[in-house]
Amino acid sequence: MIISITNNEKYGNIKSLTSCEYSFNDYNKDDETEQDVIAYSFDNNTWLTDFNNCQVKPGETIYLKIKEKSDLDYSLKDIYSLEIHGYYGPHSVSINYYFDDKTTVSYWDE
Repeated sequence: MIISITNNEKYGNIKSLTSCEYSFNDYNKDDETEQDVIAYSFDNNTWLTDFNNCQVKPGETIYLKIKEKSDLDYSLKDIYSLEIHGYYGPHSVSINYYFDDKTTVSYWDE
């Protein structure tokens, strides 16, 4: 799965976008399955795997390639939301995308 995120915040860079969690519509599935982000790109063409210097500046878009979960039977329609974890200054940040209504919500620890 490849997703894109645009940093619309005016306060600074988002860094270390290296993990995510799926939440499923069907609660019989492994809810909140954590997955790795295995590569990133700023042009959806050239993919990088070294996340040490990865940062998304305000106004920039990043593409994230998320590792497929092979030990769970699901399709994209089974996924309710996707939560990407990273860092925003000194704070951890979570970016949630909800597939049903196509909305994004972000929050960080204080």
